[in-house]
Amino acid sequence: MVRYCIRCVTPESRVGIELDGDGVCQPCRYAEFEKTIDWDARWKELVRIAERAKRDATHDYDCVVGVSGGKDSTRQAMIARDELGLRPLCVAFQYPPEQLTEIGPINLSNLIQLGFDVQTVGPAPEKSKAMMRLGFRKYGNPFKTTERALFASVARMAIKMRVPLAFLGENPAMRYGDVVDMAGGEADRFADTNTLAGGRNDEFVGEGLSQKDMICYTYPSRQELAAAGVRMYFMGYYIRDFNNFDNADFAIRHGLTVRGDPLEDIGAIAPWVGMDDDIIHVNQMIKHIKFGNGMACDLASEAVQLGRLSREEAIRLVCRYDGKIASRFIRKFCRYLQIDEDEFWDVVERFRHPELWQRVGNDWRLKHPPK
Repeated sequence: MVRYCIRCVTPESRVGIELDGDGVCQPCRYAEFEKTIDWDARWKELVRIAERAKRDATHDYDCVVGVSGGKDSTRQAMIARDELGLRPLCVAFQYPPEQLTEIGPINLSNLIQLGFDVQTVGPAPEKSKAMMRLGFRKYGNPFKTTERALFASVARMAIKMRVPLAFLGENPAMRYGDVVDMAGGEADRFADTNTLAGGRNDEFVGEGLSQKDMICYTYPSRQELAAAGVRMYFMGYYIRDFNNFDNADFAIRHGLTVRGDPLEDIGAIAPWVGMDDDIIHVNQMIKHIKFGNGMACDLASEAVQLGRLSREEAIRLVCRYDGKIASRFIRKFCRYLQIDEDEFWDVVERFRHPELWQRVGNDWRLKHPPK
């Protein structure tokens, strides 16, 4: 039987999550720990990091911030420039045009209008599509590769431009329970997280793809970063209210455009997620089938930890929205990867967790929904 955290709605089936002896998940324990943190001291540490970067910078920029124009990256860029006094180069990982939504370019343009220099980078569209197709078929995760390229772009641009400092957002090991034991604000072990899998992509070589095609997807080693004098930090570690909800409030005040889709169509509890790409919502539906939790569950749990929702309200929202997806997004996904919908469902069903689901008539239902 799947257990859920007694404080939020995080299931123990979620990747990287274990409940302690009291039935509480790591993110809830971390939220409790955050109340004891000396945030003034952490901010002063971040200021010292910024001041060192200013001294070490030899060119036009003293930090790199990865951006999409969304809530988190908008706030990171503005903190770097307006509160830390840095000269940030914003690096936007560019999805192939047919993958982008109309909102994505609007929000990236908003960031430019806010006064930032933005450099876009991206892999060849056909290679990106081939990698995504392989990730979907092999792992049931179309973002297995694109997330690697997304994060690698920040580190690689910092090395290329000889910028001494680069910022990522949240520390996934502390906030979300990633499998890597990685405490603190330094991101030198980020390549070892579940997403980046050591920074290597050997499992995708073949089937028309070579090591040369992996350059955009390969996260630099700690040795490469050190040799280039690049230091990576999780900005969210140093800021008390750096989270999905406060970042969204901040970004909306500064011109962020949010989705207009019904929440049932995207399986979320808020309109400010996955705005530059629709495939993320298909991936969250697949994640729900694999692990019993999707985006609605993750966000509702975070809202409980922040005191924005009660556990009872979170359960109601999760039961209503989690794992939902509009069929038009599945059709778009299949057209993009050039597969038919029969193959899509054949692949997805291979990853359905048999201990989590039961067949009731023509529907699949969780054997143990949150309660």
